Amino acid sequence: MKSRAGCLILRNKEKRYVDHQIKELSIKCAGRDQQVSWDTAKMQISLAMQQVDPDGIVRDSDKLGWCFWDWSLELNKQAGAQGVLLYAMRSAIAIAEKLGKKQDAERMTQTYEFYKDAAIKHFYNEETGLFLSGKCRQVSYASQIWLILGGTVSPDEGLRILHNVAAHKEAVEMVTPYMRYCLRV
Repeated sequence: MKSRAGCLILRNKEKRYVDHQIKELSIKCAGRDQQVSWDTAKMQISLAMQQVDPDGIVRDSDKLGWCFWDWSLELNKQAGAQGVLLYAMRSAIAIAEKLGKKQDAERMTQTYEFYKDAAIKHFYNEETGLFLSGKCRQVSYASQIWLILGGTVSPDEGLRILHNVAAHKEAVEMVTPYMRYCLRV
């Protein structure tokens, strides 16, 4: 069985790029390869978690290129980056469970729940029924899609959010084909 997690590129403190991508991780591999694959997946999550503040929220940045998954220059990426991290963590938890890495799965599940609750508290706006990103409280398709894919809301709530963003006249649109694909997932 193969698992796929989302892509997230973050700039770390040393200003090197960290490619947070677990494209396909085979959990059928045996022995050393299995451990190496899990160690790699776990390290990618760990690197992304370095960008999270003590409140469980991915830190925002005005630097171009700190996080990429859409070409829109006006897009605030904080809420979407939180969603990508949550999505990747869900995939990593499933992989850990399949590999019998119970302690890793339990630890990551606790962290995932903390980050998920923080995302709802920090980004979700009851009045608009949308996730708002950054200090500017921007509405974008990307933020809605990634936080839905990250498991912050139920499928029914996710559908309602997508209807709300479609009706929002100032929502930042998707530019890349990749983002459009994510809307279809």
